[in-house]
This record gives sequence, C-alpha cells and structure tokens, in this order.
Amino acid sequence: MRFRQRLLDALYTSALVMYVVAGMAAVPFHGDESTIIYMSRDWFQLVGEGDLQSVFFRNPPPDPHAATDQQLRLVNGVLSKYAIGLGASLMGWTSNDINEQWLWGADWDFNARTGHIPAMPLLFVSRLTSTLMTALSVAVVFAVGQQIGGRSTAWIGAGAYALTPAVLLNGRRAVFEGATFLFSALAIWVGLILARHVWRKRESWRDWLTLGVASGLALAAKHTAVIVLVPIFVSLVVLGWRRWLQTAFRLGVAALLAIGVFLALNPAWWNAPLQAPREVLRLRQALLAGQTAAYGGYKSLSERALTLLREPFGDPQYYEDRKGWPDWIGGQIVAYETSGLAGIRLGALSFLVVPLAAFGLYVLLGSPGRWRRLLAAVSVFVFMMIFLLTPVPWQRYYLPLAALWAVLSALALSVLAQRLHKDLRHV
Repeated sequence: MRFRQRLLDALYTSALVMYVVAGMAAVPFHGDESTIIYMSRDWFQLVGEGDLQSVFFRNPPPDPHAATDQQLRLVNGVLSKYAIGLGASLMGWTSNDINEQWLWGADWDFNARTGHIPAMPLLFVSRLTSTLMTALSVAVVFAVGQQIGGRSTAWIGAGAYALTPAVLLNGRRAVFEGATFLFSALAIWVGLILARHVWRKRESWRDWLTLGVASGLALAAKHTAVIVLVPIFVSLVVLGWRRWLQTAFRLGVAALLAIGVFLALNPAWWNAPLQAPREVLRLRQALLAGQTAAYGGYKSLSERALTLLREPFGDPQYYEDRKGWPDWIGGQIVAYETSGLAGIRLGALSFLVVPLAAFGLYVLLGSPGRWRRLLAAVSVFVFMMIFLLTPVPWQRYYLPLAALWAVLSALALSVLAQRLHKDLRHV
C-alpha cells in the first residue's frame, strides 16, 4: 500500500511538473526578461574571463553604463542570472550573444531594431532555467503539504499552487521568480523538518547546516526572501527555548552560514561588505519610489486591503506598464490563454482563498504538533510585511503568498472534507 501511494504521489507530482514546463514557450513576453538575460553577462565575466574587478562595488562608478550595471547587480538576486549564463554557456554562446537590457522609454520596434530583445533560442533557454526551478518548487510544496497535513493536503496544495495563473506566468518567464519560488519553499521545508527535530530534541548539526545553506540560496535568489527567513529562525528559537543556549549557538552558526553563502554568490559585495548593504537599501527605496511616482500607488487603505485579498490568485497581470504593451503582446496573451496551459482562473472565487487560508491557519494553530506552527508564523509574517511594504498593486509582489496560501487552503479543505465524510457516515 505504501509503495502504491508513493508511486501515485510521484506520478501526480510529475504530471504537475510537466504541465508547468509545457506552457513555457507560449508565455507572453515581458521587458524585464530582456534585462535579466542582460544581467547574465556577469556569469561570463566571472566564470569565462575570471574578471572579478568588473563586478566589484565602486563608489562612484566610473561611467553611467557601469553605474546602471552596478545598480542591477546590487538590487537584484543573482541565482537567475547565473542559471541563464550557465544555460547559454552550455549552448556554446558567449557574452556577445546576450541582448541589451530593455529600454522602458522606447517602443517595441526600437528595442527590437537595436538588440534589446533576446533572440528566440536565447529566450527559450533562459526561460527553461526559470521554468525548471518553478517545476521543482511544485515538488517542494507537495512535501511541505505532506509535512503539515498528510497526503490530501499535499495533493490539493501542490495542485492549487501549480495551476495558479500568476505562478505559472511569472515562474515560466526568464525573471527572478523561478529561483525565488524554489529556494523560499526549500527553506520552509527544511525549517519544518528542523522544527520537528528540535521539538522532539533530535536535531543534528546537519539539520542546522542545511537550513543555513537553504537560507543563503533563498536570499541569493531574491533579497525579499528575508521576510520568509526571519519567522523561520524566530520560530526555531521559540521551539528550542528550553535549551536556549544550545539553540542560540546553533542558530547563530546557521545564520552565519546563510550570510556566507549569500556573500559567496555576490562578489559585488566582497570589496565593500559594509557599503554595499547601505547602497542596496538606498537603491531599492529609490526604485520603489520611482515605481510609485510613475505608475501610481495605493490611494487608500481599503484599496491596499482589497488587492491583498485578490492576489496572488486573481487573474494574471501580464504587464504593469499599459503604454503600448496591450498592443505589443495582445496576440501572445490570446494564444497563451487559449492554449489550455495558462492555469485555472478563479475569478471572483479568488476572494475565498483568504478565508480558507485563515481557517487552515486556525487548524494549524490548534494541531498537537507545535512544530507545525512554524508555517503559521511564516504565513502571518509574510502577509503582514507584504501588506505594509508593497507600494504598488503589482501582482508579482504578492507571489510569496502563493505557496503558503495554497498549502493552508489545502489543509482547510482537507479538514472540512474529513468532517463532512464523518458526518455523512453518521446520517
């Protein structure tokens, strides 16, 4: 019986993985794909040429071009651009085959004529790196669901996550989301395993070191993964408070390892480990302020709350800039949505995800295994941070909630189904 269950689990997860991969080529283009593929030139400079000096932090940068490259290097994660660079290298391409970054002040024709749109083979390979990481994240979400509520929660949660249009759209594009989905989910899964071992006083150094590596990779994927990692570490402190000195020491080692992994993957910080963080904060604040000024932020608290209730399970947001994009990729959107590979839209039902997730949270808090509350802590903290810090109604900023709400909603549905079945048996 156990073998058959595992076989069915593997076949189901494989089907979801294949669905994620199948729709990759049909995804409508986004200008950020050009920019992130452009950033993969760092891979060729570091690996192919061994040129560390070109990516080191410089204050001030020697010219406007270097200043732009440094801003992209500091503000964004690195795993996606390294994966794209590796994929391009395996195809035999060089930095000369990499396109320029997207020019947001120009139209489609200008970007196409001046080499700011990647060639189709390069775009395909670049998307494949992100899509594969998104597909792997489905398996990790399945494992998280199984940890929390068993097979039914795993099946429902992984299915809901893998069929979410926003996850598929952004995870298939050559952007940061694929790496962020995978390594944030991995950090949560490792955190849950470690929490269970801490609660049962059976944790080992391998558990803590694995958490450190997973956390470092999550930070290197996208800096905003910190809102996932903080509640994981705090929850582990709470669970191990009876042995607080040992727990604090091991947690400190895991945190230092996470920072070490992050720094190892970010050579731009090596020559200025104190200056670089300040510059990252300054640049990120300027970026968010610019987005708010250009596209308009929230006008009221109710608008902010309604957006949070709708995302990330609402209709997919194919573009944020409406100047030209409806015409430029309108045909691509129609082809993608009619392909049957764009996921399942919930429409008005997307508002039901929040109360379902809230009920799942209630079930989680009342479960006998206190270590499971780590997922509750992560869910609540991420929810609060996104609500407080997101300045514009852009769907991709709400994507950290997708896996969390999928698993919590799955737990709620699983419990409700069990109670209904029990009631029917007594009728």
